[in-house]
Amino acid sequence: MRPTADNSGHTAKHRSAQIAKATSYVRKTLSERKQKEKEIEEMRKLGESAGIEDLMAVYGEYQRLMQIATHYLKETGPRFTFSITDSTS
Repeated sequence: MRPTADNSGHTAKHRSAQIAKATSYVRKTLSERKQKEKEIEEMRKLGESAGIEDLMAVYGEYQRLMQIATHYLKETGPRFTFSITDSTS
């Protein structure tokens, strides 16, 4: 008995093998994706428990205060000059 072929020239058995291979690849890819998502969630939880959010908030406030100080210093300009040359000679 001769195997039947579809329009692409492949036998039904070969086509089934291709489908099985593709299905296996998709399952593996989904499994890897779920594992990565789980790892990211675990890292996020570790960050929260370590107080990372609090540190980020403090750093943000520090940055804001530094911007205010920098702006103030630019507005007031230099009050004195410093020279390392001897002006007495």
